[in-house]
Amino acid sequence: MPLPANDRPSDRETVPEALLAAPPAPWREIGKCLLNNTVEPVLLIDASGRIEACSPAAQRLLGYQKTHLVGLDTRALIPPEHRDSFPGWIEKFTRMQQQPRSQQVLEIEGWTSTGARIPLDLTVIELMDAGRRKFLTILRDASERKHMQEHLRRERDLAERLVDTAPTLVRVLDLEGRLMRANQMFALMTGLSPADYEGKAWIDHFTTPEDRDECRAHFLALLAGHQPAAPRIATLVTSDGRRRRIQWHSTLLRDRGDTIGVLSIGLDVTDAQRTEEMLVRSQKMEAVGRLTGGIAHDFNNLLMGVLGCCRMALERLDEQHSARPMIEEIARSAERSVQLTRRLLIFSRREPASRCVVDVLDIARAVCGIARQLIGEDISLSTRFSCAQALVDGDPTQLEQALMNLVINARDAMPDGGDVMIRVREDNAPAPLADAGNVTIEVEDTGCGMTPEVQQRMFEPFFTTKPPGQGTGLGLPTVFGIVSRMHGQIDVQSAPGLGTKFRITLPRSKHPKSMPLEAAGDQRSSPPQARGETVLLVEDEAIVRLTLQDSLRLLGYQVHIAADAKEALALMQSGTRFDLVLTDVVLPGMSGPEMAQQIRTAKPSARIVFMSAHDHEHLVRSAKLRPDDISLEKPFSLDVLATKLREAFDSRRVQGS
Repeated sequence: MPLPANDRPSDRETVPEALLAAPPAPWREIGKCLLNNTVEPVLLIDASGRIEACSPAAQRLLGYQKTHLVGLDTRALIPPEHRDSFPGWIEKFTRMQQQPRSQQVLEIEGWTSTGARIPLDLTVIELMDAGRRKFLTILRDASERKHMQEHLRRERDLAERLVDTAPTLVRVLDLEGRLMRANQMFALMTGLSPADYEGKAWIDHFTTPEDRDECRAHFLALLAGHQPAAPRIATLVTSDGRRRRIQWHSTLLRDRGDTIGVLSIGLDVTDAQRTEEMLVRSQKMEAVGRLTGGIAHDFNNLLMGVLGCCRMALERLDEQHSARPMIEEIARSAERSVQLTRRLLIFSRREPASRCVVDVLDIARAVCGIARQLIGEDISLSTRFSCAQALVDGDPTQLEQALMNLVINARDAMPDGGDVMIRVREDNAPAPLADAGNVTIEVEDTGCGMTPEVQQRMFEPFFTTKPPGQGTGLGLPTVFGIVSRMHGQIDVQSAPGLGTKFRITLPRSKHPKSMPLEAAGDQRSSPPQARGETVLLVEDEAIVRLTLQDSLRLLGYQVHIAADAKEALALMQSGTRFDLVLTDVVLPGMSGPEMAQQIRTAKPSARIVFMSAHDHEHLVRSAKLRPDDISLEKPFSLDVLATKLREAFDSRRVQGS
């Protein structure tokens, strides 16, 4: 049972502080002070650990009456699990006498008469009384201090957790710019532990050489009090050499008015900057694509006139005519220019001209068969297919062209020979590009690689690192256009001296593989001829109008010509008879489709064939034509013209009805 507590004593004079700090004095001189102390809990303990005297305040604190407390072994005032440590405490009391007064405090856990535990701070003074060793012990209830310490500890732990678990970078630099503290996000990003980074100069170890002067100026400006309002973006170098773009928000760290360092909060904006750069590049490429498409459209008109004039001249010249080789060379150059403009138009469009289910493995095999004849014997070309088939929706000819361009690019990057690997794999799991999964094509070489600056511009039309006359700068832009039209993505991994890997990701087709086209039967020996029909030709370019008029007459058609829509409508209103209108889509004043609408209103049976440098799908997508309209893509051959006109005449369905 707990011992009865002492009655509350009357207020009496307290033990003076001077007495406690005085040199050792005989027990008789201090006994009265101990007995009369109502404020300070004081115990007088002999060398064996027994209590010889106590103050009323000590009785109240420990819950004992004086008669029970005096003579009690001090072990009874200690929790049972600590009682065996008491002899060591006595020695510790002795050692404390050699320390400054401010350090002569011992923290223990007390045990009251009721069995309650109470934290105590002990101040112990060794006394000598008649040659006997005694200890004057002042007890103070440390509950409030402990509570405050626990509160501060929790506050400190919370602050530590907030810093360490923050989804941002946190760093503290001292006044010399050394890293003194960083959080877990910093450790995860850099791959460094506190032992690796603490005390290291930030600018020398964690910034790029090109950033160091600016970082140093920024740090000194902060310390001088010229704190910028806007955050600053700098490159952080990790332990494995990776670079991350960090937006730092910095402020001075102060303690009681004195500047002790710089606190910075960092946001990783690497991906955001990359996305922004991709958006800017996409917008730039879109603008360049539109410009390129417009140039190619106009150029195609000129090429059609050149090719037409060459055809007419060759038809009128003898085989032995001295001018014939020169005209044939002009025609060949024009044909090469046609292919150039085709590539420009492929780059400028965003949808495929024709779509069918294509097996990428077939395309890759075909490209390898052709490319091996072009890349040279010192370059090894191999394939690695990790699937039985890789089906996508697109134009097989354009996809073959894209792969061929990448292989030729790889060849040019390896003038001394090397290896080219084409890999194809199919992922059937749902993916961002398509619910049916993705098909991935990789073309990797061991060539010279590309610098970051070249990679930024590699898809720009006409940009090339090759010497003049050795490259058009349209290979990679064409690949970019084809992949974009197939709703795919393309990225590159490259570094100078480490080769290049292009990765194309295309949506996997949801449909089975298309049936191969049957071989064509008997080839026509000549284009289909007219059957007495009359054609109204509407074309604003004089050279194109001239060559088309000659082509139509060569096919046996009667021809009326008009330079624009206004002239064509005037011919119709004057009673001029025609069975079909062959018109350019783009005309001065009124467009070809607008003119066609008026002709169909006045003459529902009229058949209309449109001409454009753009393909049919592009014209339909841009709402210039309807899906059931018939169109010719410039420049076209005499055979294509004859076939398309015959198709329009032989169709049972009347257009526009």
